[in-house]
Order: sequence, then structure tokens, then C-alpha cells
Amino acid sequence: MNTSITPVPLTSITQQGRVVTGPLTQADYEEMKRHTRDWRDTLLLMLFRATGFRPVEVSRILYSHLDRQGPAYLVWMRRAKKRKRDLPYEAIYLNPPLGQALFAYAVGQHVEPDGRVFAISTRQMERVVGAAGLAALGRHVMPKEFRRLYIVTVAEIAAQVVGYAPQHMEIAQKMVGHERVNTTWDWYVMLSTDQRRAIQERVPV
Repeated sequence: MNTSITPVPLTSITQQGRVVTGPLTQADYEEMKRHTRDWRDTLLLMLFRATGFRPVEVSRILYSHLDRQGPAYLVWMRRAKKRKRDLPYEAIYLNPPLGQALFAYAVGQHVEPDGRVFAISTRQMERVVGAAGLAALGRHVMPKEFRRLYIVTVAEIAAQVVGYAPQHMEIAQKMVGHERVNTTWDWYVMLSTDQRRAIQERVPV
């Protein structure tokens, strides 16, 4: 009797009943961008990749939240899963090409100052990401996978900007908007505004 067992790759994870081999990579993201339905969907992927935003956070972005300060582009946001009016708005720097694209998209869509930049539901955003994943990679991709990719990228860039090793994931904790220290750890409060901008603007889109 054959008692051998086929090993499961160590990178395999289970996601809502589906087996996913390995984390999402930059190459996967680039391939997904080539399989979106239209520019809006591509822009959503770019935003998830370059910011680590949750779909609910993206759904709250108003045209009036987009800002430009000299050469820097940013979006004002309350970073939280649930709507919390007592939280202050935080300036999130954007990669300049992404900032330019967001402004151009909002203008092209004739979005009012108090109007949402992406007037679709979070479920629709998940479908956009999932469809691009199926078309490009043959599997359903969730927005949370972009947060994982963003966290790893931020940690690597922070090592160059701040001089700390990539294992200092605490830097990514605040930038990605986690509320609890044990989610990714807590350290980002020590970063200056210039360092924060330098890290964020280096995240690829």
C-alpha cells in the first residue's frame, strides 16, 4: 500500500474555502491591471496597491478629500473599518502619478465636491478585484491581499528611508490603518511627515 503523502506548499493559505498558493506579488498586480474592464477598475486596483486602503475607506473618499500641496498629492481620511466621527482626518500621501490620476478621474466624472470619487459599493469593489484576479491569475483575489502586499512593500521601503530593517513591521501598522498594535505592531508614531511622505511616494502604482 502506498502511504506516501503529497506535500502541500508551505505558502498555501485558505481564503474563504479557496486554496491560494502564495501571496499576491507585484507581478500578479501588474497582470491584473492588464485584465480590468475599464479605467475606473484599473484605478481602483492602483489605489488598493499603493495605499493598502480597505474598500470601506475607499468608498468614503469625497472629491473634497483630495488635496495637492506643491508637488505632493494626498487624501484626507479617517482610517478605520467602521465610521468613527471622533477620529481626526489624517493626511495620506499618494504616489504623484496616482494622485494625478485620481484628480483627473474625478474631474472627468463631474464629481461634485461633496460627492464620492468612486460611487460604487464595497461589494462591487470586491467584485472588481475578484474579476481581475480570475481573468489574470485564474483565481479570485480579495482586496485584503493588496493590504498584505502593501505592508510588505512599506516595510522594505521604510528600511531604506529610516534605516531600520524590513522586519520592523511596526512602521507599516500605522500607515495601513490598523487599530491594534498586535495586528502588525506599533511604531509609526516616530516617523516625521517628510519620512512618511517619502515612504508612501515610493510605493509602486
